Amino acid sequence: MATWKKVVVSGSAAQFSALKVDNLTASQAVIGGGNAGNLTSKAISGTGNLIANGASGVQLTGSFTGSFKGDGSQLTGLTPSAVTTYTNSGDNRIITSTTSTGINGEANLTFDGTLLTVTGRADVTGAITGSNLRLDGTLLDGAAEATVLVIDPTGNVKSDEIDTRVWGTTLVDAANGVDNRLATFTDSNSLNGEANLTFDGTTLGVTGKLDVTTSITGSQLMLDGTLLDGAGETTVLVIDGTGNVKSDEIDSRVWGTSLVDGTGLANQVAYWSDSNTVTGDTGFTYNAGTDVLTVGTSTFGTNVNIAGDLFVQGTTVNVNVANLNVEDRFILLNSGSATGDGGIIVQTETAGTGAAFGWYDTAARFSLQTNTKLAGTATAIVPDAFVAAVVDEAASMTDIAAYQKNGNIRVTSGGDIYIYS
Repeated sequence: MATWKKVVVSGSAAQFSALKVDNLTASQAVIGGGNAGNLTSKAISGTGNLIANGASGVQLTGSFTGSFKGDGSQLTGLTPSAVTTYTNSGDNRIITSTTSTGINGEANLTFDGTLLTVTGRADVTGAITGSNLRLDGTLLDGAAEATVLVIDPTGNVKSDEIDTRVWGTTLVDAANGVDNRLATFTDSNSLNGEANLTFDGTTLGVTGKLDVTTSITGSQLMLDGTLLDGAGETTVLVIDGTGNVKSDEIDSRVWGTSLVDGTGLANQVAYWSDSNTVTGDTGFTYNAGTDVLTVGTSTFGTNVNIAGDLFVQGTTVNVNVANLNVEDRFILLNSGSATGDGGIIVQTETAGTGAAFGWYDTAARFSLQTNTKLAGTATAIVPDAFVAAVVDEAASMTDIAAYQKNGNIRVTSGGDIYIYS
């Protein structure tokens, strides 16, 4: 059990709850407590290895003479006995072993002298031969050509009846059959349900290109699923790059005066020059290749003064300066989270890795990671060692559970030193 253990230094009184001696003295004596705390010794009687009275969890090997007390349930290495348990006995049942001393009569596996019956699944690794074969109670004798053996989705062999036309040449293969799809022959005996060619009883649907050699007549025309009925002025017919006629929606403002026009050059930032015109200027540019915003003659390569808070929405902030001065007395790490590790990494390796000093939230202790190194992109520390804390009661510090952890030190008001372990 972890408690405060007193550190014995010169001039202090030693306190021991127990004293363990790995090697006995030459006279084979055991040191024990005497009157008024004085040490006494007592000789051991007996020869060889001794087991204390009432000891538990002792394991013995080898051969023994005499007797044991108990039910013998923990003894191993005994010679197996004959069958002692027979369960579920019944006529014609085949017997299987259940344990080294037990057997069971199987209700689903029987043999009456002529017929082997398996109720359930039979796994066969070789051939099955014989004059009669029954599956699911059906005698397979070859009397009818419509009975065949099939393998179901679970891998079991079953008998089933099929259409006798399968032995001829008149059947047609069909694929992709869905309501309202029109079927086309893909060869002399194969049909395919065309997803792009449908008829629901009133409307013929064609998804794709429709080649028409004569005129199309009717009261309604739909292109790309749009009914062209002249009800709105924003639907127009256009000819695409392949010469096909298609319907398209255009901005209704083309019929009015609210469209915006303008001119500019590459990298110029657009701004309004009047109510419906945008333009650019050579003194206001943004280069996407270098991520540089230029306003007039400034490219933000010199000092930038911000009168207010600065919010940076991104992944990494690089501060490439020789010296970093921070007025804030306390730096807040792991901001916005109530749990998690955090700390400082000093780069000692390549690729942004190094030695770390940080808070290890799992143990609620400050720790060090210097052996395996920690990457700058890490979200958790893997401690090599914990930082020991000193609770100085003379400085009005209190011994609380948060500091009762292995390696921490407590110094009492009287000067006694304790280490927690």
